[in-house]
Amino acid sequence: MLNHDVLVFQHPFYWYSCPPLLKEWMDRVLEYGFAYGDDGDKLRGKHFQQVITSAGSEARYQSDGLNHFTIPQLLRPFEQSAHLCGLITHAPWIMHGARRLSDEQLEDYGRSYADLITQYVTDRFPPVSNSFGGA
Repeated sequence: MLNHDVLVFQHPFYWYSCPPLLKEWMDRVLEYGFAYGDDGDKLRGKHFQQVITSAGSEARYQSDGLNHFTIPQLLRPFEQSAHLCGLITHAPWIMHGARRLSDEQLEDYGRSYADLITQYVTDRFPPVSNSFGGA
């Protein structure tokens, strides 16, 4: 992580969060004195991107949908963790309804994901999340 400018969490949306191994990684790596707190500035200024796949449709992740919240709303704890670590947090990239997508839709998502990564490689960063009043 120290040698890179972008931290990407790519994972399925698992019970409104991430799989347990990613959470354990966060607990072990994003420690006080390294990622935040006194002298905890090792990640400050790096970019944070979440790439999420969800089995549920986008309609299910709305205030009037089955899950009552959007996925970005449910990802706020990750956004706050990134904020605490001084990371520049970008809006999550989300693939909704992953299990039911056609081959054509999967190809479209693949191109979209490739475009996202290209933005980082060419220093044309995607939108910053605005939960903390950012752009």
